[in-house]
Amino acid sequence: MFGAIVDVLFPPRCFGCGVHLLASERAASCCGACQHTVHAVTSPMCPRCAMPREVRAGIDTTCARCLASPPGFAAVHARWIYDGAVSDAIRRSKASGDPSSMFALIDSDEDWFAELARQFAAAQWTTPPVHPGDLVARGWDPARAALRRACARRVEVADPLHKVRTTTKQAHLGRSARAAAMRGAFACIEPIGGNWVVFDDVMTTGATLHEAARALRRGGASNVIAVVVARSV
Repeated sequence: MFGAIVDVLFPPRCFGCGVHLLASERAASCCGACQHTVHAVTSPMCPRCAMPREVRAGIDTTCARCLASPPGFAAVHARWIYDGAVSDAIRRSKASGDPSSMFALIDSDEDWFAELARQFAAAQWTTPPVHPGDLVARGWDPARAALRRACARRVEVADPLHKVRTTTKQAHLGRSARAAAMRGAFACIEPIGGNWVVFDDVMTTGATLHEAARALRRGGASNVIAVVVARSV
């Protein structure tokens, strides 16, 4: 009864465009128009970096880039392609400082994140660290907020990494420039061990996740995988 009253007074909005949702659209958390722009990351893809692949046999095979230059993480689990309503939701949250759009996106498939949390419950989870100056300027940490919404009630979250220097804003940088900007940006505070999961909201070139994983490995982690809400293609 209370939930129905709340829906009448504060009708849920589409995470993509922000319009009020019809009753038939609320399970998906986005309107019919935006639903057509939401695409899951599915096979065939590279199991190492989660890049979708056009492979005739339809099986997951490691891409040429990962074969030539293996990333610091062993695998990436990505839910959606960073496009359409998915990118709109995440960008709106970051621009406004209000995570509600990103939270609604995550809530639209909470079972996927819950299954990963169960699968990697024995591992320790973390996010790429944010420089204190950047955190003050932005006011919040999108990756940590996303992790708390998606999995933090089910997994052990730790902070073994710190950012040892500020880095260039990466939004308009190419792959090589991003890698150079992030190189050596993270370090472990103290020795660690065991298996680790690095969680982030968006993976573009993978430079941030690669450096976070390398820092964890240098600190003593035996294996590192990455989990992201969305992955650019």
